[in-house]
Amino acid sequence: MPTLINTTVQKHKRGSRIWLEGQRIQREGFLPGLRYTISEKDSCLILSICEEGSHLISRRHRNGHDLPIIDLTNRALETLFYGVERIRVLVRRGCIIISAHYQCLERKDREVRITNKIRANTPLSL
Repeated sequence: MPTLINTTVQKHKRGSRIWLEGQRIQREGFLPGLRYTISEKDSCLILSICEEGSHLISRRHRNGHDLPIIDLTNRALETLFYGVERIRVLVRRGCIIISAHYQCLERKDREVRITNKIRANTPLSL
């Protein structure tokens, strides 16, 4: 069953960071030691389990269990999610889709509209 996670993009010394861990991703097949690939499509980041993947799912041993950890630290995250604090993570069987939260997209759209109106000296409507 797909899982929806609302989380944030953390700021890190090497750029932006997205951290996913625990049973929510483990239920959908993201197990420690498996490999995955990262692709970008329509302003979304897609993680897919693949034997030839370039990234490895890490593990954390806690309370006698190994939990999967996916730590995305990449400069590309800054360009893809520029100005976005909250993200939406959809975890499906063998696939994770990361996109900007709809409220952040609407806020950015409002900011662009008001900036354009101010530059064009157009009256603001209430």
